[in-house]
Formats: sequence, structure tokens, C-alpha cells
Amino acid sequence: MYEDDGRGFDASKVSKGYGLKNIEAHVDSMGGQWHLESTPGRGMSVNIEIPYHQIQAL
Repeated sequence: MYEDDGRGFDASKVSKGYGLKNIEAHVDSMGGQWHLESTPGRGMSVNIEIPYHQIQAL
């Protein structure tokens, strides 16, 4: 999990740029899941879950 207390943003209105697309592609390639939450003025958090057997293979 990564969290910050920065400006945040409206997650429903953000388009996926290269950064988010890359995160999604890497996590998907390892059979994982990710979830992003953000609120304007309150920061953001990203939770990434990757199956343990995939981590061992790295």
C-alpha cells in the first residue's frame, strides 16, 4: 500500500496516463489486482496485491 497526503484528485475524472497503464499492465501480468483511491484535498492511496507464488518467481 502506498499513501500520501498531497492534493489528491477526483479519481472518477482522471484518465489513465502512461503511469497508470504501466502499473495496470505489470500487476495484471503477475495475476494481481490494484485499487486506487483519491479525494481532492485529501491525498491518494494505491493498494497492489500480487500472489505470493508470483513474487517468488521474480
